[in-house]
Amino acid sequence: MKSNRSRGFTYIECLVALAMAGVLMVIALPRFLRAQTHARQSEAITHLKSLHTAMMTQQNKPSNIHVYNFDPPRGNRYSYHLDHGCHTTENRSNQDAVKHSGDVCVGVDNFAYMMFPRTFTPVRVVNPVWSQRDAGNGMGASAGIFGTCGYPDSWDYLAYAAGDTDFEGTEDYEHLWDSADTWLISSADGQLHRVCPATTSPVSAPAGEPFMVYDDAACN
Repeated sequence: MKSNRSRGFTYIECLVALAMAGVLMVIALPRFLRAQTHARQSEAITHLKSLHTAMMTQQNKPSNIHVYNFDPPRGNRYSYHLDHGCHTTENRSNQDAVKHSGDVCVGVDNFAYMMFPRTFTPVRVVNPVWSQRDAGNGMGASAGIFGTCGYPDSWDYLAYAAGDTDFEGTEDYEHLWDSADTWLISSADGQLHRVCPATTSPVSAPAGEPFMVYDDAACN
């Protein structure tokens, strides 16, 4: 009898332990997923800052995205855009990337992420407000290099990074084809609205600082 009671007590203890483990998992999983998302988004933040540094070293208006050897390491989940149309793009579909002299975008590393599109479509910022000079150079909501070919004060740029943070495999296609996780960076100070999670009032976005336009994990 004593032995049976011991076994019964141990069985109950196991049930309690499993229940506690389940509760801890429920608590920990969202934190883990947020940490994973932030780690993936750090790619966009790091490379946009690198692009800004490269752009600001140019005295004359640059003509492509490879200024000052801007070259994100392979394995990138994001595409990088100095033009929304991406009429010429560095192709990373094969083991050796294919660059062109007029590249205005860098494609996703499709050699590493074969199911990703060649480039994601950035979510444009809504109703951005730039300074009079920057707006006069043609700055709006689309990626591009704007202004004339003279000194730095006569041109501006707006760049986007667009990618995916919540696609996990072949059974997860709905997450791959939703709106892209989108960040921007520019040479100008701006008052910007985040698309999602939406902001009701404009947010200050200093020049050279990445700004989240659309949070893929939170909004899809």
